[in-house]
Amino acid sequence: MSGVTPAELAGRVGEVIGSSDWMLVDQDMVNKFADATGDHQFIHVNEEMAKMTPFGGTIAHGFLSLSLLPVLMAKSTCPKVTGVKMGVNYGGNKTRFLSPVRVGKRVRAHFKLLELAEKRSGQWQQTIEYTLEIEGEDKPACIAEWIGTRAATALGFMQLGVLSDALRRTAAQTVEREKMDGWRRDDL
Repeated sequence: MSGVTPAELAGRVGEVIGSSDWMLVDQDMVNKFADATGDHQFIHVNEEMAKMTPFGGTIAHGFLSLSLLPVLMAKSTCPKVTGVKMGVNYGGNKTRFLSPVRVGKRVRAHFKLLELAEKRSGQWQQTIEYTLEIEGEDKPACIAEWIGTRAATALGFMQLGVLSDALRRTAAQTVEREKMDGWRRDDL
């Protein structure tokens, strides 16, 4: 999808602004998530034991369902905001895991824009309702209100005070590169 201005996107508050392609949740994905998080509960990684549960097989972690948000948004029809140089997760308001994702199922996401507010010049905070649909299922796997902050420059995040010291140093280096590349805030 082509780029939109923040003002154009703000005009779509209350609307579903995009959906993703389908993505397969396979055992390899679940095992890698288990390794990354240390959550090796048998319902996720032991296919034989999981067959004896009401799920009938292994299921994805709830937090895996939530963590698919960035990749599904990147592969969605959501509009891209012009002039945004970087974004960070700010947090969430509500998260509910309504139905397990059985391994071997496909999922896709729908994104509804709940709020978009300019916090400072060139800095926006958006709240998205993320609904993770399971192919062939009546109930979604997950519904979450997720808040993200976007800025036209790395300097914007330093001004917001949302970065750790290490990220602040990286942002400062990015600001210096932007200056050397001739990028100016007035270019937006």
